[in-house]
Amino acid sequence: MIRKSLITMYFLSVVSLSLYAAENKATDEKKPIGIDFFTEVKGISNLKEKDGNIFFILSKPDKENDNYTRDLYQLIDGKAVRLTTSKNVSDYFFLNDGIAFRNIREDKDREKVRKGEQLTVFQKLSQGFQEATEWLRLPYSVGNIELIDEEHFFFTVSYDHQFATWLEESNGNFQDALKKKEENKDYRILYELPFWSNGRGDVSGLRTHLYYYGKGEIKPLSDNVFENVSSLELSPNKKTLVFAKREYYGKAPQGNQLISLNTETFERKEWSLFEKASYGGVQFLNDNEVVLTINRSLERNKNENAGFYRLNLQSGNVTQIYDGSIYGLGNSIGSDIKSGGSSKITFDKEGIRYVSTVVDQ
Repeated sequence: MIRKSLITMYFLSVVSLSLYAAENKATDEKKPIGIDFFTEVKGISNLKEKDGNIFFILSKPDKENDNYTRDLYQLIDGKAVRLTTSKNVSDYFFLNDGIAFRNIREDKDREKVRKGEQLTVFQKLSQGFQEATEWLRLPYSVGNIELIDEEHFFFTVSYDHQFATWLEESNGNFQDALKKKEENKDYRILYELPFWSNGRGDVSGLRTHLYYYGKGEIKPLSDNVFENVSSLELSPNKKTLVFAKREYYGKAPQGNQLISLNTETFERKEWSLFEKASYGGVQFLNDNEVVLTINRSLERNKNENAGFYRLNLQSGNVTQIYDGSIYGLGNSIGSDIKSGGSSKITFDKEGIRYVSTVVDQ
């Protein structure tokens, strides 16, 4: 049985309110909803549980800066208690004795990032959730992290091929490469399709690479500079990492490959489940089984939502759970409503839960 998340109804209720106000404007029975109403709308994402405690990111509109503020909260006795005050917490993960989240506090570090240097600083909230202290800094623009333990983990890094070219031309001198970037800021040569992504902007030449961190040593795991990885998920026993990847230069393919990686030997296995497919939304059911979304629209030559599948990594058996025809994961076919935030598949005794953007018919 598949149940839509309550968050789905939250998004849909906002839209319904907007339409309702428009319909009743002529009668003056109800006041129209203006922009100020939406400045009060809050969004929840990155909902996680540990030891019976519920944590989440709460987003609030920032009208003055045309942006959103985001902080980490904990649900205590039915009330949302704020744990951070930086207003820029986008994600977090659990450590043995606390919670880690990214936040650059030092002005000199912020200036480096503003000028284009890659740097990610993680802060740690220890048990008791007092003042956060710096836990780790990495000389990369870090995306997702999958933790084996606090000294071993996988992480993704944003890679810019144009800047890498300038860095090579500058013989590895980072400051000289930054100067080249500044000199060329007035124009942009676009050599890839698509060159634009909603919410990200110019993505020509941008990729996401996979790395491994082990006791201070960093190992790149992407074989090709044009490799792009996504949908990382680590098994409960920490022995298998599953992710999607695709390699391209010029025109991006619509499909990708599903990869499993042995976390001890780094041996890869590619899963060719269908002739043409796009994989995502990977979640482990147990150490050997995953639930994931698979879009087969290329194979079937029609525009459709991704379906939900169950894959056994030992036997290779794959079974369809639901075709996703009405309630697709995230932004689905026939809907312009943005689901917002990161949304993973979750499980309970009745089935799976996820965020969809299609209203009931």
